[in-house]
Amino acid sequence: MAIHELNFMAHSLMHPTTVKVVLPRIGRPERTVYFLHGVVCDAQNVIDNIEIQYLADKYNMAFVIPNCGNSFYIDHGPAFGNYGKFVGEELVEVTRQRFGLSNSREDTCIAGFSMGGYGAIRNGFKYYNNFGSIIAMSPACLYEKSAPKLSETKFAYFKKVFFDDVFKEKTVPGPFSENYRYLLEQLVEDKKPVPKIYMTCGKEEPLLMLTDDFHDFLEEKNIEHKYIVGDGDHNWEQWSKVFMKAVEWLAEL
Repeated sequence: MAIHELNFMAHSLMHPTTVKVVLPRIGRPERTVYFLHGVVCDAQNVIDNIEIQYLADKYNMAFVIPNCGNSFYIDHGPAFGNYGKFVGEELVEVTRQRFGLSNSREDTCIAGFSMGGYGAIRNGFKYYNNFGSIIAMSPACLYEKSAPKLSETKFAYFKKVFFDDVFKEKTVPGPFSENYRYLLEQLVEDKKPVPKIYMTCGKEEPLLMLTDDFHDFLEEKNIEHKYIVGDGDHNWEQWSKVFMKAVEWLAEL
């Protein structure tokens, strides 16, 4: 298997970090996917549950999977790590240099599930100059009108302990970089390129109400995107299947 473990000093995080890099076994990768894991997961969980090597070989792609704890891929300052800057800029620069990956935004995708789905949307918009496409599976779209209703679902614990604690006073919409709606509106207003979007969610997931809301917002703003609602709950069984389809979509862009 062409799986590399890269350890380097991440200046955005102010500590060394380890990243999994999966390359096609034959040839140079034409595209790169930066894959963001969910809450209480890590890069190894992704490799253990999704056929990343198969996808790398079939579509001649590289997959870069960082370990980012429960950070939600936003910036927490030097003491706790600027994870948005890390995945949006530093990780891209380091891996492009170390592995000879494409420098083109059109060849570079940011993807993720759950917390990582939020991270993919937020950082895909914020660092649009690096990412030409976004794959968001069951994203925790916390800036939707239905988000408070998560407290009434099986996600209540995660909303209280992770969502609300991580975002603190920024859990309500406002003009700041954690709010992906605001970032998207700024891209449109400034006539900047908006990454292509592929979003999925399962019918049995509490997060479906959030993704439905965000889908409606994208429709309202006339943002081209693909939204798939299929069978399944918030688990690896669903993500492993839908990611296969998502990468197929990416390969056809």
